Amino acid sequence: MKIHNPFRALFFLIGAIVVVGYSLFTARFFIAGPQLQVDNPEYIETSDPLITISGTSSHIQALWVNGHEVFLEEGGAYSDTRILTPGISYITLLAKDRFDRTEKKIITAYYNKPFEAPDMDAVKAAAVIKSTEAIGATEMSLAEVDSEVEADSEVEADSGNEITEVDTVEDLTSTEAVSTTL
Repeated sequence: MKIHNPFRALFFLIGAIVVVGYSLFTARFFIAGPQLQVDNPEYIETSDPLITISGTSSHIQALWVNGHEVFLEEGGAYSDTRILTPGISYITLLAKDRFDRTEKKIITAYYNKPFEAPDMDAVKAAAVIKSTEAIGATEMSLAEVDSEVEADSEVEADSGNEITEVDTVEDLTSTEAVSTTL
C-alpha cells in the first residue's frame, strides 16, 4: 500500500498517540489502585486512652478502621478516634477501590496507662461493706466504717489472741461483744 500524502501518515500517527495517551490517562485509576496515606506514625506510644487516626486517601470507595467503616470527607480526608486498652493495640486500616482491590496499613499503639493510687477511703469502705454483708448488715456510713476500723484495730491490739464474735452491725459498735480465746 502506497501512501500518497505524507501528512496523512503524520495525522494517523498523531491520532494513534492521542488515543493511546487518553486510554492510559483514563486507566490510571485502575493501574494505580487505592492510595492510603496515614498521618500517624506506624508505632505510637501514649498515656492517653484516646487516639485519633487521620490521613488522606485517593481512588478508594470505602475505608474501614478495625472493621468499622469510616466516612471520607471531600478530597479523601478521613479522621477516626478510637479508645485504646492498656498495653499494645493494633489498628488496622483497610481501603478498597471500585475494582475491589485493597490496601492495608497497620498501626501499633502502646497505651501506657499511668499508675493511679487507690482511694484508701474507698478501699476501707469496700472491705467493711464486704465483711458486713457476710454478717447480714445492709448500709453503713463512712463515719461508721472509720469508727469500726479504729475499734477493730484497738480490739486486736488489746486482746492478743482473742477473736470477737459479732452477729450484727450494732454488735460491732457495742461493748458487749463476746470474746473467745484461741
